[in-house]
Amino acid sequence: MRIGILIREPKNLQNWELNLFSQIIKNPHLNLVLLIKDGRPSKRSSIKNRLLRLFKSKNNFFWKILYNVQLKIESLFFKNDIPFDRENIEKKLSVIDTIYATPTKKSFVDFFEETDVKIIESYKLDIILRHEFNIIRGKILKSAKFG
Repeated sequence: MRIGILIREPKNLQNWELNLFSQIIKNPHLNLVLLIKDGRPSKRSSIKNRLLRLFKSKNNFFWKILYNVQLKIESLFFKNDIPFDRENIEKKLSVIDTIYATPTKKSFVDFFEETDVKIIESYKLDIILRHEFNIIRGKILKSAKFG
């Protein structure tokens, strides 16, 4: 099975994502052939703007704090004792073909450019895993055999 991944930079991946990608790489029946990264320039907002957005958003700030406390408590009780070699997995990901897509963002939805979709289709992927980008619409959804 030929796999592509919509992925952010490996240094920004969480452990569970790197572990998943490691399992895909190790599996002889799976072939990770393409990494699709976001080619748009990043827009980093100031801390002040982030805090203002938090307080103004419909998502209650209190619940976000409570959720983070819950995660900390769970991490104390459920430790992940699986040995993990981040550097090795990042090295394996670095040799996989990578393209930088520049989708158009409309609200919370990303629409991929026709040229990006054609390049992705040329890899004849069976499946694409999404670990980056916003909600995706358009022809990109039909560019892999199984979605």
